[in-house]
Amino acid sequence: MGHSPVALAALAGAPESLALVIVPGRTLRWGLPSSAVLGAHAPADWAGAVPLDWEELVGAPAPSEAEQVRILVLKTELAELAVRVRGAIEIATVEASDVLPLPTHLLGDEVAAADGICFSAAGSPLLVLNVNRIGHRRC
Repeated sequence: MGHSPVALAALAGAPESLALVIVPGRTLRWGLPSSAVLGAHAPADWAGAVPLDWEELVGAPAPSEAEQVRILVLKTELAELAVRVRGAIEIATVEASDVLPLPTHLLGDEVAAADGICFSAAGSPLLVLNVNRIGHRRC
């Protein structure tokens, strides 16, 4: 599989900013590279296939049902994925140098798709995801 935005920034050796679409969770937030997000739709406007469930894909605890629901369309190396997320999504920019690698021995199912973690962004810790690994578990 190809390099993630975090890996590409590291390979380039230059300070880079990462534009992220941020999905909230109870204790963590998930950052999706904005280049991988093709669109966001209200469920009433969605006419495509049944979307995948975000909480099942990344092992995240579900926010309250009272929160907003959106369908995000993600572009991966193999396909486009429609994913149902809950909560107010945000757009933010972080410096690639602020995204720290996660020790592989600590990676559980809930962070299997993560490239790294960022503590410098406002709010709770932010896991930066590689959309090509969403839904895949590490062995």
